[in-house]
Amino acid sequence: MHTVKSPRGYLLFEAAMGGAIIAIVIGGLLSEITRSRALNVAGSRDVESSQLVLERMEAMRNSAASSVANFNALAAGTPADAGVPAGYTRTTTVSGILTEATPLPNNGAFTLNYKDVTVTVTYNIKLSQVETRQSQATVRVYQLPP
Repeated sequence: MHTVKSPRGYLLFEAAMGGAIIAIVIGGLLSEITRSRALNVAGSRDVESSQLVLERMEAMRNSAASSVANFNALAAGTPADAGVPAGYTRTTTVSGILTEATPLPNNGAFTLNYKDVTVTVTYNIKLSQVETRQSQATVRVYQLPP
């Protein structure tokens, strides 16, 4: 004896499987959108921290280059760290006066005084403040010859 099965159950099963596949695809897209947003925020914070480092280095370099007295007074904390956005910490380290001798053709030497200025910006890359990053750069600021 041969029995014929009803095709009514197959339509319901196909609709359920289609819905499950669509839900998986939408879930994957939403996950990628969230991930790309997090990477975008992290990238913008990296760029902003680099700008804060460069801003500070330029201020230190311009301050020292204006006169010998300003070079001698160049120290951490000058000029003030005004304008640093919330969530960022900028620190500046300045070495003592160092010298560098450059030999001259007539067996003499030209001596320059300089200070090493290191600027570090610390910030949290994620909104949950779990991962901390730093941007750091060092510049050599020379004293103008008298």
